[in-house]
Amino acid sequence: MTLTTESALRKDKRTAERGKMDTLQHRHFAFIASVIAKMPDFEFGADIKQSTALQFADACAANNPRFDRRRFFAACGLSS
Repeated sequence: MTLTTESALRKDKRTAERGKMDTLQHRHFAFIASVIAKMPDFEFGADIKQSTALQFADACAANNPRFDRRRFFAACGLSS
């Protein structure tokens, strides 16, 4: 079964109508960081890796006010 954008948006709308939106949690942040950490570090890769981590950090912080950027960047294998 494939999750389409349309079905995801419908599910989000139903969740919002019930007054409850899901917040990303530590396990989600850890998963994202583990993927970023596995990105290759080659000549230009570090810039892409840093940029990717920054974009995710901004999105995660907007989703969860308890998001810890320093810890996230460390888990990505980057300095903050």
